[in-house]
Amino acid sequence: MSRKPLFILSAIAATAVCSCAPGRESRSLVVYYSATGTTAAVAGIFQEKTGADIEQILPVESYGTDFNRIVQAYQQEMASGTTREIQPLKANPADYDTIYIGTPVWSGNPAGPVETFLKQYDLKGKVIVPFCTFGSGGNTAAEMIQKLQPDAIVPGWYGVRQARIDKADAEVGSFLVGIGVLGGSTAKLPAFSQQCELSDGEKAIFDEACSSYQMPLGSPVSVASRQLEGATEYIFKSEVSGFDGKQTVQEIYVTKMAGSPAEFTQVVR
Repeated sequence: MSRKPLFILSAIAATAVCSCAPGRESRSLVVYYSATGTTAAVAGIFQEKTGADIEQILPVESYGTDFNRIVQAYQQEMASGTTREIQPLKANPADYDTIYIGTPVWSGNPAGPVETFLKQYDLKGKVIVPFCTFGSGGNTAAEMIQKLQPDAIVPGWYGVRQARIDKADAEVGSFLVGIGVLGGSTAKLPAFSQQCELSDGEKAIFDEACSSYQMPLGSPVSVASRQLEGATEYIFKSEVSGFDGKQTVQEIYVTKMAGSPAEFTQVVR
């Protein structure tokens, strides 16, 4: 699912609301893990807009809310190949047709308790819709969710940076229309231009959007763009040094609305 815009729509979107047997009303569940409350806020938006049941995934042993301690604990789990046990859910995922799965992104992965949930429950044949909150990007976590449930139907995924959580309500609404869960229509987005050399003005837009981010996003080497209603969206290809010292290329998405500062929306790795 790499090299896609912030929320992904696939050709199977029309199946998202018709997976139940004829004559039976479709049931949906929002299930999520949230360490600091950010993912919980987005989960609440999905529940409000869809009318789904909602339940939080809770680990038996809490990670707490201190981000540095969470990262340290999770990295230890990654090194040992383990995930934390979760408390039993009150809801039975087998009773639902569509399951919205919410997770923060940790080291490019879904949070440990969400990984445990995905390994513990068989969602074969169900529609699952991942939604992610992150500091930089969520495509790799969304890809892992699909890999852990390869026999589920995934019409798309939604992601939002924590710094842009105020945009989530409107974006989730558009996303749900786009995958056929809500009625209405969304305008077909224009294609991006070809990648080309940056102008000084485009370099300034990259710097405005990305210079305050706490992790290095590299140096932009080219850019593509497209015109949206009242905004321009950019994909900057950026070279950055990895932890191994090797140069890699990332795609940095930036949106510039008329009269507003440019916003860094996500990294696609």
